[in-house]
Amino acid sequence: MYKVRLKKPAEKYLNKLSGKMYLAVRYKIEELKTNPVPGDAIPLKGYSQTYRIRLGSLRIIYEIHKGELIILIIDIGPRGQVYDNY
Repeated sequence: MYKVRLKKPAEKYLNKLSGKMYLAVRYKIEELKTNPVPGDAIPLKGYSQTYRIRLGSLRIIYEIHKGELIILIIDIGPRGQVYDNY
């Protein structure tokens, strides 16, 4: 089972969410612990072991560190902005 860690930008955005969207994002992150590459994860071009998950208008960008069994959530945000930071 993988451990999940969030970088500061992802943690800040997650804490700003409320209601159903917060729960949906938390649920998706919890799923990554047992299945680091779910069917809706798409690898980012040019990056090894980096994926994105679409959740409505939000994107979750994360890396898999298989040797350490860690999922690092890099950023969470709207589609138009999340890729600017990465």
